[in-house]
Amino acid sequence: MGFFDRFFGKKKEEPPPTSAPAYVPPDPPPLPTASPAPWSPPVESDPEPPPIAPPVATQPPASALVPETPSVDEAEEDAPEPSAGALTNEADFLMPGLAEPPGAADALAASSRMPADVASEAATAGLVEEVGLGVGARLEASPGRAGLDVSDPSADLDAADFDIPMAQSDRPEATGAAATDGTRLGLDDDDDLEGFDDAFESILSRGDSDDFEEDAAPAVATDQTEVRTLFSEIAANYIRPVKAFMIELRAGAARKEWLEMCQPAISSLGKSALGMSMEDVSDAVHDFEGLLSEARASREGLVGGELRERILHSYQTLTELLPATFVIDDSTLQSEGMIVNSLLKQIPEVGKVTIDKLYRAGLITIESFLVGAKEDLAVATGLPIWLAEKIVEKFKSYQQQLESGAVQSGRDGLLARLEQLTRDLQDAHEAYEIATTEESSNPSAAEDRRFYRQARQETQLQINVLLAELGAIELANEIQRLSFEKRIERLRRYVADERRS
Repeated sequence: MGFFDRFFGKKKEEPPPTSAPAYVPPDPPPLPTASPAPWSPPVESDPEPPPIAPPVATQPPASALVPETPSVDEAEEDAPEPSAGALTNEADFLMPGLAEPPGAADALAASSRMPADVASEAATAGLVEEVGLGVGARLEASPGRAGLDVSDPSADLDAADFDIPMAQSDRPEATGAAATDGTRLGLDDDDDLEGFDDAFESILSRGDSDDFEEDAAPAVATDQTEVRTLFSEIAANYIRPVKAFMIELRAGAARKEWLEMCQPAISSLGKSALGMSMEDVSDAVHDFEGLLSEARASREGLVGGELRERILHSYQTLTELLPATFVIDDSTLQSEGMIVNSLLKQIPEVGKVTIDKLYRAGLITIESFLVGAKEDLAVATGLPIWLAEKIVEKFKSYQQQLESGAVQSGRDGLLARLEQLTRDLQDAHEAYEIATTEESSNPSAAEDRRFYRQARQETQLQINVLLAELGAIELANEIQRLSFEKRIERLRRYVADERRS
């Protein structure tokens, strides 16, 4: 005997005398041997779903089960049972292509001979099945209006009765907006634009479309704002020669060689702005381009005088229209331009003609001399391969000095190098003055004079690079107009002031 039996057996041995009969479990009732006949379902109805006949007696007629079909005739609702021609005699149920199923008349005739309750159940089941097909068709069609009555022979299945979202994509304005979005994404990922015209041609992929509905105006305005912003960002990378020209023009008369580089970029900019419906920008660019053409056609070697003032005023108008494109960062662009010019002039074989060829080819930044090979530089400028190699090596040597830390960096380091170069400039200038004095009495002093003159010039170019790195562009332009004695004095005073600050 287990623990459970012993425990409860012990309890049974000591029951209270008054409640002992209450703990005696009664005998279970006898199980029924067979279920009553009325409750046994027919064998053939086992696989069928739950019967729907019992609730029919208390429900309204079958037509009331489908309230969304109000076209059912009231006479049919009041009829106790359908007759043999009920579905074929009503005009509301006459639809094209609807034919009476074979044997329907015989089935209805047979139902009339059934008992009243059986016939009512059979008729109700048949009616619900027929109406259910109609309801199913409406649910699948998903009408966009209040509903399509299948019992109405005049109701046709029209595309306007259904709300199909895909059909709206065929509208012109939707297609145009999609094209604009796609183009914008292609441009937000495309970093290697082959040319100014190619870049803006991709933005203007839908610029030729001239049919827009009135309700598409807000979307077009939004896209125009975004495209205008993208236009400014792309254009800023292609007008760097124009900015360099304007920097030189602000300082005074500028060289006409810049115009050969500026006009192609300005011309493409104006065409692109006009194609993008930016008439204000297009007109301003056209006026600026006309002034550049006038300056290029003049017989003057430099751009100055009254024409210079007109060009500056026209460029200021462009700056106000597209600040992101035309605003000049003097501290960065001028410094880089001075460094490029000073490094090129440190090469003995490079003169004004060579520099003009380089600028005309668009090589106006330090990076432009670092990314290309000597062969590319020679092809782009028409220079000999040996000279192109010297130019590339000069810029690579300058970049390696900055990256390797071979020279002092930081503001204190730059000031220390500038102080040393100022002493070198003073030594070269004093030696040059001595050689010039002795030249009349000593023929060999002429060679020394040329040597110290070259040394003085190279030292001055190195000073220009340091001043550009320090951001002292105004000082670099100022000392170019001073004699060497005053240059040296001005540089010493600048170093002292910077160290005190």
